[in-house]
Amino acid sequence: MLIPFALGIWCWVCLPAFRMSLSTLVVVSLALFAVAAATAFVLKSYRHNWVFGAVMLGYLFLVGYALACVQEAENQKDYFRNYQDDVHYYVARVYDYPTERTNTIRTVLELEYQFGDSLASRYVSGKVMAYFPKSDSAFALKYGDLIAFPAPIREVTPPLNPGEFDYRDYLARKGITGQVYLKDEDWIDLRVNNANPIFAFSYRFRDVLLNSLKSSG
Repeated sequence: MLIPFALGIWCWVCLPAFRMSLSTLVVVSLALFAVAAATAFVLKSYRHNWVFGAVMLGYLFLVGYALACVQEAENQKDYFRNYQDDVHYYVARVYDYPTERTNTIRTVLELEYQFGDSLASRYVSGKVMAYFPKSDSAFALKYGDLIAFPAPIREVTPPLNPGEFDYRDYLARKGITGQVYLKDEDWIDLRVNNANPIFAFSYRFRDVLLNSLKSSG
């Protein structure tokens, strides 16, 4: 049962030229389900069971396809790029454990609100990759912290050479559709932590293990 479900997800991700709309998916899924139900009651002979099984495999394929479609960032109702007029600031949650790179601190931010001088705060969805210069304030960031930073959010640069690794597509498959570089004066720590307690505990336990390894040489 997992094979057609996973195949549906793969087709959405890897065959963008043949994508169906959500309305088409709903119609086809309902039609398949109706055929499967009718088959179960009309073709009661054991030798016809393969018809019901084949229809249900097709239905599972479409369910996987539809779930992948719904999870696409651009298909979210509150996707932030659909509402960019008069936006000056975003409020975002540190979505991932900040990691230290060669010259920066990198983490994923999950957008929660946007607002401007004449725009009341509005809920938005979307994730962006954020880079911070190494500083005490950046090192102090933790998973779940809320920060505010200015608009706009840049798009991820597409590959410039044929055959080059498509970093933009790689991030898009993770739901990350933008990037920002935030200097210390560009963002504000709102002193609020909105963390999932299970993930927060796992990150704290990770730090305990890392410190134990470091202290042991």
